[in-house]
Amino acid sequence: MNNISIKNLQQVIKKMFEFRGEDPEKMEITPYRDWRMVVAVFFVGLIASLVFNMYIFVGVNQDNFFRTVSKQEEVVGLNQGKLLTVLEVLNAKKTAFETLTKGSVSVVDPSL
Repeated sequence: MNNISIKNLQQVIKKMFEFRGEDPEKMEITPYRDWRMVVAVFFVGLIASLVFNMYIFVGVNQDNFFRTVSKQEEVVGLNQGKLLTVLEVLNAKKTAFETLTKGSVSVVDPSL
């Protein structure tokens, strides 16, 4: 049942990188070897992509990537004194705005 052993795998890898002829530095055109190399690289990339995608899928499903640490925030009290001073300033601005909008604006004639 185990047809692919380490020796068989080593022979397949040697066959993929094997050069024809007596001179190992002589680069001959070998389309079968080249296509085997392209197909092998494609399948290795495909398997690597599948493994990576499964890792991401399982990680997202288990919320490993989006886990946040919950903080205990302090209760912020309201400073009433500062709030009253802000309200006084805003009321003063409101009354100044109302007096400017209700009163007539005197425009000085520049030609005089």
